[in-house]
Amino acid sequence: MKTHQDLQALISNYFMRTALIPVAVIGIALLILYFAFNQYASKKNMSTLKQEIEHYSQEVLIDESEQIRERLDSVMSVAKILQDEHELLFSNPDAFGLPAERPTFSVAENGVFYKSDSVGSSLYYSSTAKITRLQRKRAIASEAMDSTFTSTVEHHPHIVAAYFNSRDGMNRHYPFIDKVYERYKNDLPMQEHDLYSLADQVHNPERNPVWTGAYLDPITDAWMVSCLVPVYEEDFLEGVTGLDVPIASVVDDLLNRKHHWDAMLFILDERGVVIAMSEAIEGSPKLEGLKDYVYTEATKSISQSVQEDDLLEEEHAFVHESNASWKRDLEIVELISDGEPYLMMQQSVRGSDWKVMAFVEKKKVFKTIYKLKDRAKTVGYSAVAFILFFYFVFFYYLSISSRKIAVQIATPIKRLSEKTATIGTTRMDNELMQSDIEEIDELNQNFVKMVDELHSRTKVSIADEIESQMQAKEVKLYHEKSLIDPLTGLYNRYKVDEVIIDEIARAKRYEHALSVISLDIDLFKSVNDMHGHIAGDTILVDFAWILKSNARTTDIVARMGGEEFVVISSNTGLEAATVLAVKLRRLIDNRRFPINHHITASFGVTTYRKNDTPTDLFERADKALAQAKDEGRNQVISLP
Repeated sequence: MKTHQDLQALISNYFMRTALIPVAVIGIALLILYFAFNQYASKKNMSTLKQEIEHYSQEVLIDESEQIRERLDSVMSVAKILQDEHELLFSNPDAFGLPAERPTFSVAENGVFYKSDSVGSSLYYSSTAKITRLQRKRAIASEAMDSTFTSTVEHHPHIVAAYFNSRDGMNRHYPFIDKVYERYKNDLPMQEHDLYSLADQVHNPERNPVWTGAYLDPITDAWMVSCLVPVYEEDFLEGVTGLDVPIASVVDDLLNRKHHWDAMLFILDERGVVIAMSEAIEGSPKLEGLKDYVYTEATKSISQSVQEDDLLEEEHAFVHESNASWKRDLEIVELISDGEPYLMMQQSVRGSDWKVMAFVEKKKVFKTIYKLKDRAKTVGYSAVAFILFFYFVFFYYLSISSRKIAVQIATPIKRLSEKTATIGTTRMDNELMQSDIEEIDELNQNFVKMVDELHSRTKVSIADEIESQMQAKEVKLYHEKSLIDPLTGLYNRYKVDEVIIDEIARAKRYEHALSVISLDIDLFKSVNDMHGHIAGDTILVDFAWILKSNARTTDIVARMGGEEFVVISSNTGLEAATVLAVKLRRLIDNRRFPINHHITASFGVTTYRKNDTPTDLFERADKALAQAKDEGRNQVISLP
């Protein structure tokens, strides 16, 4: 017959087996969890920090690449202007006068026909060219290029030379090259030269501005890239106009800025040749393989093809790894150089074949995490010793105390346990339970009250949460609608007031450029008077579309009211903002609007000054706009 034990005996006899062993297991499990959590936290921190590096590097690379792109775009804009002017010159040479006195020419001993006076640009005719009356006329007529050449080189911060290479062997170059017949070959085949052929009909049928690869300029002994535009008279290629841009002027100030974790930057061209690097790379003995590659490849001519296999030599392991990441923009790649691990990212420069690459030593990034990981291990081992001692005392105390309280608490605890097991089910029992122990009875009463209160508060909490979420959605929707102009779909004045404060704060904090373009439609009232307000609204919608579709995605385009608009361009200087305004003015001037009414607009451009308030910035833009209107409308006025 099976014997039964009362609960007191059961607790006393089996406590060590049924309670102490699980508690011991829990203790061991806690230690395992501690070390596992530390390991997980360390990996998570490293992952988070890696994401932070990725995010920061993305911002740096995108910002650097965009600034390079904007500088290249500013050169391309100038090249396009020169292209238009020179095509007009060849189509109607008599419409242009000479900027100075009539030039004088001579013939050198090697047969080169050249300009002997040093006013304006130098002029060179290959000795293979037959100098007829037509060639002399072309040489004199091309003097009209000097005014724009001079203005371009003297005032553009990145252009050091402007030139024109004609189909019949003529080269006009500003600044003036003394003894040009000695600096060039006497029989230079102009149409076969890269500074001509890259822009001809075969290589550039679209007739757009094109960029050369990096090359060592024989005149200045500096590393250059050139922007080339073809000059046509109808469908006949007269020649190629070019602008020389030193690579250093475009990228040096960007590459050598201080970055987190001492991140270092360099730039590759389309052939995989490193054309620029930060001073930190040049000063690092750990990156000798990369530096050797840079200076070896830099001596090659622009016309010499650089194959991708050149990047895979074993002695240049660093460049091998960077080449592998070329097609993965803004993705972190881990690589080894001279035994040191590095993290690297790259970003393409829009509008060119260049790539900006950044890398940082891995140990610098994770130095703090490595220290914390070692410290956590020390703390963990100390915790093991403390827990062992604690549980020994705790277990001893429980074994003694359990014998004393087993009889008093066994039965009511068991009954109360049965009641708690029904919480959250349809069988939940909240009926009062009576016992001989006052505390147990009080505990039971409190338990019943708790269950009832829990039900009540849960219902109220759910209702409040639903109402709060609905109110939040309504407020968000109302706020978003209040910032949009209902007619044009552009932002309105309220959005501008909201954005300009943040943009000024960002420009002040990071010393970034910030420009504002204020514009309105000229004589718009006459449109409403002649065609009615519905037609006027149609023009406003079309006008807004032109602004929005031709501004940068980062620009804020808003309708301030009536026919007044504003464009806020972050990270944009006065010159780039003026170029954008000129572009918009031309598009509007050439646009055929729905009612066949010729529409023009006046523009006022200004840029952020130190300590400017939003009012200062907009008042200066409005002042420039007023000046544009006073001077005849349909023009752009810039005030620094």
